[in-house]
Amino acid sequence: MTTTRPEIAHLQDFDKATITPAQLKRWRKRRKLSQDKLAQFFQQLGYSTVGRTVRRWENGERKIPLWVPTLIDALDERFPHQAS
Repeated sequence: MTTTRPEIAHLQDFDKATITPAQLKRWRKRRKLSQDKLAQFFQQLGYSTVGRTVRRWENGERKIPLWVPTLIDALDERFPHQAS
């Protein structure tokens, strides 16, 4: 039996290889991260991302890259879900 860490339980509603714009936005807001701040973390990891890119992903204007779900899963340890 596999146990899911409580802080990533909300990620179980999507395939780890994909994430919808709404899921990304909800994940980011629950961690009280701005689009620019999330982009900065991706930049620190070597990905060419700016706040405008995150905005376009969340608006559905651009396809969310396959690496994003993996990185947000890793960021969950640094930014646990915060109750609204």
